[in-house]
Amino acid sequence: MDVLPRHAARRASGILTVTVLVGPPGSARRLWMQATERGGTPVLECSTEPLRDLREWASAHRAELRNAILHRLCERTGRDPQIVVREWAAMTRADADAFWNAVAPEPGDEALRTLLDPVVPLPADHTLAEFLQHPAFTALRPSLFAMASAPEGLTAWATFAERHPSIAVAVSVGEGGWEEFASKPSNTRAESIIREGEFHVPTLETEEVIRRLKDGGIPETMALALAETAQDPGFVDEMIASFKHNAARPTSREADDKARSEAERYIFARLQDLEETNGRFRQNPDMPFRFRSRAAEIDLICDDPKIAIEVDGYYHFRDEDGYRRDREKDWELQRHGYVVLRFLAEDVTRHWDMVRDRIFAALTRDKQ
Repeated sequence: MDVLPRHAARRASGILTVTVLVGPPGSARRLWMQATERGGTPVLECSTEPLRDLREWASAHRAELRNAILHRLCERTGRDPQIVVREWAAMTRADADAFWNAVAPEPGDEALRTLLDPVVPLPADHTLAEFLQHPAFTALRPSLFAMASAPEGLTAWATFAERHPSIAVAVSVGEGGWEEFASKPSNTRAESIIREGEFHVPTLETEEVIRRLKDGGIPETMALALAETAQDPGFVDEMIASFKHNAARPTSREADDKARSEAERYIFARLQDLEETNGRFRQNPDMPFRFRSRAAEIDLICDDPKIAIEVDGYYHFRDEDGYRRDREKDWELQRHGYVVLRFLAEDVTRHWDMVRDRIFAALTRDKQ
């Protein structure tokens, strides 16, 4: 896996480099995230099209942007970024001003400071190129993860990298798309740049993923769902480590019995692993109101801010009454001040990043 650090070293030396991740897009995305976010660098995700609504994108990624900004600022103050990130939401305006006064000023700081405030100063009609030229993101030195569905999409990103050399760019392409590109001679500099950045993502066969997950103690039903998400060895190791960590966490039998499905157990475990959500959600707690003449049952509850998470299995869609019951429960929760988030059980494991980002957006909605 030393290819990605080598690419980073090339960029640091001023050598134009585009990382081309050949293989399943889910595995490629996870690999790039792990390689770039470790240092607090935000990752912008996009297709070959310009981002259509940057205000919506920035709002959805508010927590990630905030953490990235604070990590970057702490590099200049010597403070522990983990502590600052944890304390930031509770800081008063005077506390925030004192923090900024301790930061050695650099160009782009005003833009960063604005992004930490509730309003994102970006019009919704910016193109991706204009967005990346915004002072805040120039100061953050973000990386970019793109998808290329056709060979010409690859060279388009090489051209983009030439225009924006400070942005670390990774492009995901399937094996078939890469073979089509590689079968043709290189006639342009952009094509040569793409060829130099080739890296085949390590993958496992689906059966091997399932075997490893089951050997690691993960129940078969969860292993089958996870195997459809990605096939990279790092993902498998991460899931096994997370499962074992949560299995070893001391809990009472009552707490163990709270989860009514593997999907509920999985989402709660992942939220407990994240710094932003650890300890903030309760499983199937006793609610202070009733629903349809019995105590209300909610999968996960956050008290501050008030968020209710429901994980829906197939049985939620078997009949019309089930659909009506869920909508009625949503209304009852809304009457008591809760924002309701509903996720398909299969999405919890297959599309965890989407689920996580939506929960983050709900947690920070009052600060947006």
